[in-house]
Amino acid sequence: MTDATKHFGSRPGGLSATLLETMASKALYQVATKPGQVPFRDEWVTALCEAVCDPDWLRKSYVIQEMLNAGVPPLSVVEDYCAEAARVLGEGWCDDTRSFAQVSIGVARLQSVIRDLFDAVPSKTIPHVRDVAVLVRGDEQHTLGSIIVANRLRHEGHSVWLGVGRSDNEIITHLARRNFDMVLISVAHEHNFENLNSFIDQLRMACSPDTPIAVGGSALLRVTQDEETAPKADFVSANIQDVLARLKRGRQKREDEKL
Repeated sequence: MTDATKHFGSRPGGLSATLLETMASKALYQVATKPGQVPFRDEWVTALCEAVCDPDWLRKSYVIQEMLNAGVPPLSVVEDYCAEAARVLGEGWCDDTRSFAQVSIGVARLQSVIRDLFDAVPSKTIPHVRDVAVLVRGDEQHTLGSIIVANRLRHEGHSVWLGVGRSDNEIITHLARRNFDMVLISVAHEHNFENLNSFIDQLRMACSPDTPIAVGGSALLRVTQDEETAPKADFVSANIQDVLARLKRGRQKREDEKL
């Protein structure tokens, strides 16, 4: 048993040490064998939502074990299933099918699962480490997606500053003090597109001229963008793979970055 699984497996509400060992070994096996992709199953999302809201906090371990046994990669459990479960829980709160307490407890347990999953899967060592700022503006209420992104970037070997729950002025002040290789803005609420471009303009003044500014988040999947409303960022994508590919290339002149 690794030190990480000894520690996190004993944490109240966390995943069992046995399950964490299983995830670590499966992650290494899947890297070596590169198995085919397992089709996404909505029933696992439903089962995970019910499990994290259940008074029996061990129930979520059974659901995750079932997914792992079916060949779902540990990172996919986080990025596909935990993220979708959080979205479904949020919808349940909005349409009054779940209580505030249920959703709060469920999301907190999902965060615990995410933390344990990333700690169980060996992180990469890379030669091109980047310094990334992941920003969640103060009026955003859903932060789980940005936490997943930040943890994935760290797992890939990058250094991440996660700015959550801070005012625009606090964010700008922090960015002006550091030379980030990328600034990533997470947007979960559609209404934040109204003043997003003015915020991007402030970021450009605070950052180095060659620092790319990216916009991601679930709101991109729900907002119809035109020339006036589209984010004036260097690139816009709700896919973490796009961000990783951009980081791997390093800094480039802005005029070469427009997609």
